[in-house]
Amino acid sequence: MPRYQEIFLELAERIRSGAYLSGTLLPGEHRLMEEFGVSRDTVRKALSLLSRFGYIEKSRGRGSTVINPASSITVSGSMGFTEYAAQNGYSARTDVLQIGSVLREPGIREILGISAETPVYRIDRIRWQNGVPFAAETDYLNGSLLTCPSSEAAAGSLYGFMEKTCGQKITGVRRKTSGIKASAADAESLHLPEGSVLIQVTSSAVNKSGSILLYSISRYSPELYVYEEFLQRSLKL
Repeated sequence: MPRYQEIFLELAERIRSGAYLSGTLLPGEHRLMEEFGVSRDTVRKALSLLSRFGYIEKSRGRGSTVINPASSITVSGSMGFTEYAAQNGYSARTDVLQIGSVLREPGIREILGISAETPVYRIDRIRWQNGVPFAAETDYLNGSLLTCPSSEAAAGSLYGFMEKTCGQKITGVRRKTSGIKASAADAESLHLPEGSVLIQVTSSAVNKSGSILLYSISRYSPELYVYEEFLQRSLKL
């Protein structure tokens, strides 16, 4: 495991355990360099992972503020569209538009945290729910840890493919939701007027080593998108 990932896991565990409290500043780069005996570049890579997975918020001139990871990461019970549809009794279908390796696509390798030589597999899919096009989805798979799925596997659950076929245990999923304007391609796929507002959800699925297995960009029809969450307050007084 690369040294920066080891540092990421150690700092993440300190945040989860309460050693670094939410709202406080993480030790600065110089202090972390001295503690772990590594270069500034290694520390910055570790901090970038912490920021990517919602453990810290970086701000210029102030440093890195610790965030409660429970607000941004689901570490158990995470499920994809296929599992969710089956659990809730929906009629689900997935059309695979294309699947294959990506030679160059700006920013994707940086998001996945992999080198320029590492293969990336891209899958474009349309999700259907009860006979209606529900979401347009673009998925990027980390080729250093995953194989390229078959069309049959891509039409099913990618989470199931990663865990059952590739042997990678998903331990966390971070999601971010925003509103965007539909492109011409998405509008056509989802049977919506061009320029309609879509709900976009970006998600990163991570394994126990902190490596990103899958980065997904899903665009949902707002009429069919439902967000549901359960939050539990501490019973300590």
